[in-house]
Amino acid sequence: MQYTPSEEEGGDVGFDYDDPDILLKELGMTPEQEVMLTTVLTNELKNHLAKEKKIPIWEVELRMTHVKDVEVNYDYLTELIEQLLNQVHEGKKEAAKETKEEIQKFANSLEDRTYAEKIVTAAQAIYQGHYPTADSNFTYPARLSESQTIIQEANAVSLNRVFLDFRNQWGITDIVTNQGLRSLFANHRYEQKDMDDSGQLRDIIAQASLTYQEMAMDSKIQTLSRIKYRNGLREAIYQLADQMVERL
Repeated sequence: MQYTPSEEEGGDVGFDYDDPDILLKELGMTPEQEVMLTTVLTNELKNHLAKEKKIPIWEVELRMTHVKDVEVNYDYLTELIEQLLNQVHEGKKEAAKETKEEIQKFANSLEDRTYAEKIVTAAQAIYQGHYPTADSNFTYPARLSESQTIIQEANAVSLNRVFLDFRNQWGITDIVTNQGLRSLFANHRYEQKDMDDSGQLRDIIAQASLTYQEMAMDSKIQTLSRIKYRNGLREAIYQLADQMVERL
């Protein structure tokens, strides 16, 4: 039930929707602390619970009500992304690490967890030097008018890196491309064994089992028996597909 302010013994009582800061003052909180409690800490708790329970973050629901509307300063995010690009380019590792952590804090304040994850992934790709790529003709010093394009491009680079590392690890580089994995995962539902229907997964595993001892970059995978390799690759592909549900 919502209450409007009313006079009682010479003073207003009830929640004043026109001036929500009054309630915060009564609680001994600043507006910044309220945002920290209802957004940043809430999202950090969601991330922790999702990892603890091994479930996707969207299945974790914590109901919080903001006392006042939260304004998102995307210009500040653009400044941080620009700063990170320049610091990495100039080899300022410690400063870049601090900027990356500040971007993480910004992402934790967002209610849109899918976009927040993209921001974090982009920052990590920039920090590790994976973005921008050598052939991108990116010019320094970076001067950004917005950050969404960089975030999308850095995410694409990060995904390609994940797919390539996976293909090298399991020895399927010559059998399926990054785009092939994207297509395979496109309609996958979390924790559902739904990729065998078309026969594409079965064909990948069958071909890979013939050459994995020569092609796999992981020495432990090279020593697996053929049946253990086939079972292991199928399980690894499904695990990777689950990780991609929110990112593709």
